[in-house]
Amino acid sequence: MNASGILRRLLRAREWMLALVLAVLFIWFTCSVRGGLTVHNLSNLLNWSRHWAVAGMLSVPMTLIIATGGIDLSVASLVALGGMVLGVLWGKAGWNIWWAAGGGMIVATFGGAVNGWLSGRGKLAPLVVTLATMAVYRGLAMGMTESKPITNIPASFYVVGQGHLWGAPLQLWLWGTVTVLGILVLHRTWIGDSLIALGENPRAARYAALPVDALIFWLYAANGLVAGLAAAVYVSQYTGANPNMEMGLELKVIACVVLGGTRITGGNASIVGTFLGVLIIGMLEYNLDLIEFPKKYQPVVMGGLVIVAAIMNETLVRRAERSPIAVEGQPA
Repeated sequence: MNASGILRRLLRAREWMLALVLAVLFIWFTCSVRGGLTVHNLSNLLNWSRHWAVAGMLSVPMTLIIATGGIDLSVASLVALGGMVLGVLWGKAGWNIWWAAGGGMIVATFGGAVNGWLSGRGKLAPLVVTLATMAVYRGLAMGMTESKPITNIPASFYVVGQGHLWGAPLQLWLWGTVTVLGILVLHRTWIGDSLIALGENPRAARYAALPVDALIFWLYAANGLVAGLAAAVYVSQYTGANPNMEMGLELKVIACVVLGGTRITGGNASIVGTFLGVLIIGMLEYNLDLIEFPKKYQPVVMGGLVIVAAIMNETLVRRAERSPIAVEGQPA
């Protein structure tokens, strides 16, 4: 087995380890909450988890972006831009709220496509591109209404962010759908292999005639589309659009991806790991609130967790690289 095969096995082992950590946190929750493991307490946990659905949805395309060696720091600004476009189209242009939501998603998708075009065709570093567009998109969101929020969204739209389907918040079903699509793209299509190859060696990927520029363009556009969907969920959940919505969300999303096992420099990806990473950070945050741990120190705990995860990721990669290479002709 070659180094890539060994790394895949190590990632699978890491996913099981993350599942074990999540189980420990769930036991902690059971012991901490008043009344223990009851239907009422589980229902409260499920309803609270809607607050992490947006980060969960965005973490899926972010995993694929980071797998290529890229990054998108503008994702939270895209959510704000999509949400404000929704609000303006409904509140000022008089659009039907559902058409306005579609307009917000289209604008967010276009913003993501701009990131992809500049990073792919423009050959600019994604870090630089998205750092710039992070400010541009947030500025556009604020400039639309001079930083004033838009409220009184029609009640018919509340179903997106406050509705339930089969007993679970609708956001969780949306998150699950995006996650399944991400897994299929990564593991069941040539696109996933190409993204990993791009992250391992960009020059070799171009020499292998992979459509690198097109892959980057559509990947960032898809990230914008998910950001537009997240914007609609946010506006529905909080019954209004705010230009400051989800400030700092990009750091939370990246933290979930790193915790899930995806190497920040690219070359590997684990959407299952990212999914577990979102659940772990969300459950940890919930448990810390249960024991009344000071909120001002919670970011310290989260930051320390991400540092440990990053060190583990690098250790796994080095172990794979030091392992014996497969005998020629042996399958990876």
